[in-house]
Amino acid sequence: MRAVLDFFRSCFDGICDFCIIFADKILHMEQIERIKTMEQHLDRASQAVIRLSAALDDYAEAQETIRQLSAYYGSDEWKRDFSDDEQGLLPRDLKRGVLSEDAIWNLLEDSRALNARMQEVLNGEKEE
Repeated sequence: MRAVLDFFRSCFDGICDFCIIFADKILHMEQIERIKTMEQHLDRASQAVIRLSAALDDYAEAQETIRQLSAYYGSDEWKRDFSDDEQGLLPRDLKRGVLSEDAIWNLLEDSRALNARMQEVLNGEKEE
């Protein structure tokens, strides 16, 4: 738009002041809208970075826990715990999600997928 205004100014010495003022107002309105849009982008991106940073802190702290679950899953201890649960030797009110055959495996797979996704984001790759 500014180039058009400059063109008219150079071609027509007698361009009316109203036209120039009107064109300047339009340019100013476009500028204001652009700044508002960019400010919204900044706010959204800033909040996303803050939330992701907090989530990454939690995830980093959970890595040792994930390693322990990985070592436990399929170990002789897990097999014994699973067998004892199947035989009814464990208290009924004991929370036992770790003894399901899917809970730990699903968590480990989700963790691997998340690690791969973070690597893709760092490398600028897009998931298809």
